Amino acid sequence: MWGTELAVRHRGCPVSDTCIDHPSITVGNLSKLRLGESHEKRLLRVHGPPEAVDAFAGDFREHDGTVSFDRISDTDPEAPTYFTSELAYQEENPSILSLIHQTECYQHSTVSVTQGIENWTIYSEQKPQVRDLVELIKEHGNNVDLCRSVDVATITDGKSMQLATLQTKLTEKQTAVYEAALELGYYDDDASVTVSDLADHLGLHRSTVGEHIKKVENRILTEIGTQMFTATEYSRE
Repeated sequence: MWGTELAVRHRGCPVSDTCIDHPSITVGNLSKLRLGESHEKRLLRVHGPPEAVDAFAGDFREHDGTVSFDRISDTDPEAPTYFTSELAYQEENPSILSLIHQTECYQHSTVSVTQGIENWTIYSEQKPQVRDLVELIKEHGNNVDLCRSVDVATITDGKSMQLATLQTKLTEKQTAVYEAALELGYYDDDASVTVSDLADHLGLHRSTVGEHIKKVENRILTEIGTQMFTATEYSRE
């Protein structure tokens, strides 16, 4: 399994085209749903000053490829703003997601976009698939840089069983809350996402989400700690 990081200037894409005109804005593509060969729905997290977010949203709605772009969170200067969007791509320059599927690659769920550059993490069974994907993206008039490509098998082998064991120790609800926290950027270095934001996203009470997050963090930290240190190093006599 190969892991590859690509930096793509996707010409004709509302996200890439609009971001290049708003350098103070960073967009996170949190989830995508293909509605057909040329249509996609997305959940977007937009970081930036409130006035810049408003200007970005106005230009985004005016883009030829935008079908709809709706704010779904209140404006808060200390928190990112969330939007749902429906996009329509031209046949001569389809979505990057459709090209990934065409080459039978896989993609990480979150894609960040800054100053017009989309940062994709791609996984493939064979290295030539990455080459084919890069060439296909270029053939449709886009710029793409291959930033890094590594054989992730050498990283994951020997650790997958430990991760699988840890995952089974989490309940379904704990896993759902933890996945939402990761997708919304709750653990990012510059994150302003709160437990209340997670609760609103999941449709749960704040105290319930907070309790799940606490139990997940305790479980993960305990598991990692036991792998890092021997029992004699932290046990008490």
